Amino acid sequence: MHQSRLVLLILIVVSTGHLKAQDLESVAKAEPFKINGSIGGSLSGYTASGIEDRRDPYNWSANANLNMSFYGIQVPFSAYFTNQNTDFRQPFNQFGASPYYKWIKVHAGYRNVTFSPHTLAGHTFLGAGVELTPEKYRFAFVYGRFRRAVEANNLLGESASYKRLGYGLKLGYGDDNNFIDLILFKAKDDVNSIVNEDSSLGITPAENLVLGFNGKKMLTKKLSFELEFAKSAYSDDINSEITENPNGIYSATSGLYTARTTTSYNNAIQSGLGYQGEGYQLKLMYKRVEGDYKTMGAYFFNNDLEDITLSAGWQMLKKKMNINGAIGFQHNNLKNTEASKTTRLIGSANINYLVTQQLNLGLAFSNFSSSIQAIRDDVTDSLNFYQVSTNANFNANYSFGSKEHKQSLSLNTGFQVANARDEYRISEQITTFQNTILSYRYNIHPIGLTWTLAGNYNKMQSDVLDLTNIGPTVGIGKDLFEKKIKVGLFNSYLLRTTSGNADGYTYTARLSVGYKFYKKHNISFNTTYVNRKSDTQNFSEVRGTVNYRYSF
Repeated sequence: MHQSRLVLLILIVVSTGHLKAQDLESVAKAEPFKINGSIGGSLSGYTASGIEDRRDPYNWSANANLNMSFYGIQVPFSAYFTNQNTDFRQPFNQFGASPYYKWIKVHAGYRNVTFSPHTLAGHTFLGAGVELTPEKYRFAFVYGRFRRAVEANNLLGESASYKRLGYGLKLGYGDDNNFIDLILFKAKDDVNSIVNEDSSLGITPAENLVLGFNGKKMLTKKLSFELEFAKSAYSDDINSEITENPNGIYSATSGLYTARTTTSYNNAIQSGLGYQGEGYQLKLMYKRVEGDYKTMGAYFFNNDLEDITLSAGWQMLKKKMNINGAIGFQHNNLKNTEASKTTRLIGSANINYLVTQQLNLGLAFSNFSSSIQAIRDDVTDSLNFYQVSTNANFNANYSFGSKEHKQSLSLNTGFQVANARDEYRISEQITTFQNTILSYRYNIHPIGLTWTLAGNYNKMQSDVLDLTNIGPTVGIGKDLFEKKIKVGLFNSYLLRTTSGNADGYTYTARLSVGYKFYKKHNISFNTTYVNRKSDTQNFSEVRGTVNYRYSF
């Protein structure tokens, strides 16, 4: 807590120093100090009978979300504590703040910043940074720890990881509609941050340098073009043999990055051409991410793929009907280094239609087809494998009644078919999924009473299994003591059949109680009971949680 206060104090001093140099008149008129936000916590319990516990018997958490203002300077601050991360040696806790004034923003503590999707893209780091946007100039710099050091612990099941330090730099010009950014991101593991290496498990210190370009241009008032290009040099083991930097742009980065025998060089490109018309829009997207493209500035994204997608949207019937659709083509194995190649055709469409103020309809459809060619070698034949997934969903909602007695009927049904076959099999492997919920809701507003009745049906069918669940759900909610207390009780009972034979049931009951007092305090209690019985298992679980929140 003392460290967090020190960080906060530094931010206040830095921000105030800039404030005195900028706008003394507005500073004199501003309110010296304001604070709002919320603090809260929760305590939960769990017990099970008939099976091993699937979670800890007790858990707790505490959080604070504050927004402080010092003479007009906004200083958002958040903190979160919990004991759920039992794999770590101490509870998970993070502090961070990003105060800003006009075109200056400062980052300190645990923060995440995005420069572009394939360079620095929202990875949390512990450190500091600054973003400056005077006029149309765009400057950003961050530095910090992107991963902490962890020693391997076989007893706790922990794998080792090296401490990872990194920094990012962005230089650009423009606004949100017309801009160009040049980006550099560098990160490297500290080889001395852990004592015992896990090289036998493939855990070795790594290094990464990413150079990127990101931009957008409005060609006309309705036509826009955007482009991102990134090059990544990634070494999986910085203990490997040093080599010469390759020709091209990397030849000028010898002072920033050390090329090694384990270094891979890959590119990522993403571009789009969009048109915004009257009541409709079109967009053509192209994306290519080479096979082993990685950046330490992002947690995960798909690589080794190339795709092109065309999407469109329309508004019709005085904006009562919205139609959106997309079609695309995708394939992998861009460098022909893998043993197989997959091509996919993707299509999707959805329609939303507000028939009247009481009736709303929605329909969605998608189709994904894949063709996988597994190459054995250059001489023998190849094996072709095909897979198709089709999804359809329909929903309807009809509201009726008066303001005092509101009623509604809703239907949601979904259907999915997945099939697969190879060239040496005549029959296909087909799996279908169906899910339908029909519900009725009645709200008696004068007495704060709501009750719900629903029917649930879901089915999964394949060559080897036919599984069905069907049953009702009944719920009731009531406001008490001038709406200060809200009580809800829901019960669900699902009968299960396997290949046409009865196979037990699942019963779920949930009770919730919420109490609001003194306008700013909220406390709630939720408990859930589950009892599941089948030919193979019979168990029950109880989960309960108490939450408290104070808003100011």
